[in-house]
Amino acid sequence: MQSAAPSTAEVEEGSQTFLEKQELTVLDQRVTYPKKKPARISSETVVLGPGESTGWRRHRIPVYVHVLAGTYTVDFGEGALVEYPAGTAFIQATKTDYNGMNTYEDEVSVLHVYVGAKGLRDIIER
Repeated sequence: MQSAAPSTAEVEEGSQTFLEKQELTVLDQRVTYPKKKPARISSETVVLGPGESTGWRRHRIPVYVHVLAGTYTVDFGEGALVEYPAGTAFIQATKTDYNGMNTYEDEVSVLHVYVGAKGLRDIIER
């Protein structure tokens, strides 16, 4: 079983593998794909200024997250804060509320790749 720890393993000079054969989310949940609907993949870059947040949300689909700049802080509730520095990649928790935040003075830029299906929302706002 693959560890849920974020990965920044070096492959060869000039190249990096950020996740390799990841099977678990950051909360050690098994990654599962939507079934019975046509696949749909989309992506976006979220930029958070100092003190800004995504707001509370959850995903029912796998979401690849790559922190491009700054330090991305994720609150999983009840004081469970996790910080991800630039260069970190992970699979976001599924079916779990969280709030992505910028708790520092520098801008945070985060790439989200939603591995979803037609008819399913990528983001469910709380």
